[in-house]
Amino acid sequence: MYARMQKNADMNRKWSDKNWRMECQLDIAPHNESKEKCLEKSVAFLGERGHMRGWCNQVPTASGVAGSGDRQANVDLAHWDEENKHLRLVELKWESSDPVGRAMFQAIKSGLAYIFFCKHRGSGKWKLVHLRPRHVALEVVAPREFFALEASRPDALPEISQALVQIASGEIADAAPEMSVGMHAFPEDFRLPFANGAEVKVQCNTTAATPEGQRVRDAFANLSPVWK
Repeated sequence: MYARMQKNADMNRKWSDKNWRMECQLDIAPHNESKEKCLEKSVAFLGERGHMRGWCNQVPTASGVAGSGDRQANVDLAHWDEENKHLRLVELKWESSDPVGRAMFQAIKSGLAYIFFCKHRGSGKWKLVHLRPRHVALEVVAPREFFALEASRPDALPEISQALVQIASGEIADAAPEMSVGMHAFPEDFRLPFANGAEVKVQCNTTAATPEGQRVRDAFANLSPVWK
């Protein structure tokens, strides 16, 4: 994956300035009933309104280097913890038939794109890249039943994390971050408190946090690792 990014970059130096921009993307159709999209947008509204500080959504990670089949390679959610210099890149799943491995593949791709743009950060204005985190966490976040859909290898996670650290150390000349890969489940009792995009706006685009918004915020604050 990383070699492909380098090859694509050699052929196309016009990388988008929108890569790694940290802005909440709030557009959602009122009739949109996708649970995954509604959850993502609820976090965006809560982040924009200050109820989930540091969160944003749909961050382009590799526009211009990912290849024609994956023009933007957006990461679903990102969280920046300024105090601890900790960056989380989240692949979000809800009612999905995607294999766990594919979700992890997307999370790893985001991590590799981060390394790539850190290496080339002198060539553009990519906000998240310039934040210089001490740690970058690549996460798949979903209901616990999502992870039971297929046999997985929990022992592979530290192996992948170590490989990413080695790539980062070799590619980033100064202060390469620690990197980790993880799978995290929502609390067992968490249910989406809205049915469509219209309800997301009503319940999350508010000056004061509503009970529904608080449920979303609390769910992300109480994620648990699938494998310890």
